[in-house]
Amino acid sequence: MEEVSISDGDNAIGTEARALYNLGQAEGLTIWSPNVNIYRDPRWGRGQETPGEDPTTASKYAVAFVKGLQGSTPGTLQTSACCKHATAYDLEEWNGVARYNFNAKVTAQDLADTFNPPFKSCVVDAKASCVMCAYTDINVALLRDAQRYAPTPEDTVAVAIKAGLDLNCGNYTQVHGMAALQQGKMRESDVDRALTNLFAFIYAMKDDDFIYVG
Repeated sequence: MEEVSISDGDNAIGTEARALYNLGQAEGLTIWSPNVNIYRDPRWGRGQETPGEDPTTASKYAVAFVKGLQGSTPGTLQTSACCKHATAYDLEEWNGVARYNFNAKVTAQDLADTFNPPFKSCVVDAKASCVMCAYTDINVALLRDAQRYAPTPEDTVAVAIKAGLDLNCGNYTQVHGMAALQQGKMRESDVDRALTNLFAFIYAMKDDDFIYVG
């Protein structure tokens, strides 16, 4: 695999994305790539996005891709690379089971040896600024978990944020977050942690359009 070529190509993509953003033709600098899921079945509709079936190849690809997109200037992100979809995610729809709500049954060894190495490389080796989680449950056992069910929307938000979620690509946390705080299901420090990560990201992007409000 030509890792240098991959990195150079993605650096060009990152440069063009930043240029379009600077011209006001793009709304953000987060690029939802690379897809480093392991490609195990040719029937999977998103397999063409991935580097293939080999965890080592996927890991090397992830590092080259992320470094290219994010650029090489210390302390500054050209764009934000977002590695996806963590983890054990390679199903579109089959026999009534859809990617939005399935339970991936994976051994600890397979998680460690097959599915997780590319994401580890994204974060540890390439310093990816973003990781997108998958819709999947992993090795669900309890009935409540199997139903992908939390008692209330406020519980759902609290569990997600306390588990490390910084950003919801929708409005669910905005709609139910305040009530979760008021009901004592999470603390302000949990929200502060997420906001600290998001603001650190904005500073790293050197976004001149960001307005500081005191």
